[in-house]
Amino acid sequence: MSAGAPFFRRLYPNMSAAGIIAVVLVALVVLAAALLWRRSAARSVLGGARAWWDAPASPPAQKKIRAYAQRSIVPSLRPSDRKAFSRHLSRALKGRGLGGLRKVMRRSALAGAAAGRGDSGRAQARARKIVGLLPKGASGPYLDLGCGDGSITVAVGEALGAPCPTCVEVGSPPPGFPESVRRVDAAEMGELPAGRFGVVTALMSLHHVPDAKKAVAEVARLVRPGGSVVIREHDLGAAPRSLTPRGAREYLDWVHILYDLAESGEPAPRAEYRPPKEWRSMFADAGLTSAGRAPGNTDRVFSYYEVFSAPAPSSGRTKTLGSSVEGSPGVAPGFR
Repeated sequence: MSAGAPFFRRLYPNMSAAGIIAVVLVALVVLAAALLWRRSAARSVLGGARAWWDAPASPPAQKKIRAYAQRSIVPSLRPSDRKAFSRHLSRALKGRGLGGLRKVMRRSALAGAAAGRGDSGRAQARARKIVGLLPKGASGPYLDLGCGDGSITVAVGEALGAPCPTCVEVGSPPPGFPESVRRVDAAEMGELPAGRFGVVTALMSLHHVPDAKKAVAEVARLVRPGGSVVIREHDLGAAPRSLTPRGAREYLDWVHILYDLAESGEPAPRAEYRPPKEWRSMFADAGLTSAGRAPGNTDRVFSYYEVFSAPAPSSGRTKTLGSSVEGSPGVAPGFR
C-alpha cells in the first residue's frame, strides 16, 4: 500500500485499499500535470495554445544560436547581465518561455544595439555593397521596403544622389528616425504612383510579408522602366551541413526572435523563408528579370543579394554583380 494510505485511512476509515491507491494516483497525476503546466511558458494567461517560439529547438540549432548570441548579442550587454542572458537563452531554447530573456534584454537597454541599429559605419558599408550591384548609371528616386531605423535607407539614398528617399513600413517610426526619409505606411503603399522609382530595395523584409506575391507585384508596379530592384533574403540552401533544413529554419527563427526582442521587446510573426528560385519565379511572373546574385552574410544568416531589372524600351548591357564583402570590420551585422 502507498505511503499516503495511513493518512487516507484515518480520514476515510471505510475506504478500501484499492480506493485509497486510486485516489493517491489521481492526486499524483494532477500534481505532475500542474508542475508541467507551470514550467511550460507556452500557456497564455488562460492556459491557451503554445506560441510558435515555445517549441524546443533541435540541438544543432541550439548550438549555432548560442554561438550567434555570443558574437552578436553578448558584447552589447552590460557585463552584469551576461550570465543571466545565457541562462535565460538556454531555457528559452528548450521551450521554457521568453520571459526571463525579455527582462534581461530590457534591463540591459539593448534596444537596437544588438542589431547594430544606427551604426553609420555599417550603414555606409551596406550602401556601398548595394550600389555596387546596380547597373552603371542607376539613380533615384529611391524606395526602400522595410526600412527599420532608416540608417541604411539614408545611406543608399545619398549614394544614389537621392537624398530624400521613400520607405514603406508598418507601425510607428522608432525614436530618432531620419526626417529626410518619407515614411509611408504599408497599408498606403498602393497610393504611390506607378513607375515612380528608379531603384527599389527590399532588404530582409519580403520574408515577413504575409502575401509575398502581392508585394512583388506592387514592387514591379512602382519601379520605372529600366529601373532596378535589389532584394536581400535568406537562403536555407546555404546553411552549414550540420543543420538540417528544419534546424536551419529554427536557427533563423531564433535570430529573428533575438533581433525583435532587442528592437521592440516582442517577437514578430513567424517569417517564411523561400528558396531563391521561388523569389525569382515571383519576380518573373511580375515582369522583372534577374540580373544576377551576390553573396551576403552567408555565415550568420545565410543571406544573398539578387538584382532584378524592369524592362526598358531599349535594352542595354547589365553590369555583372561584384563579390564585395558585406559589412565592415568590427561591426556585428544585423539583418539589413
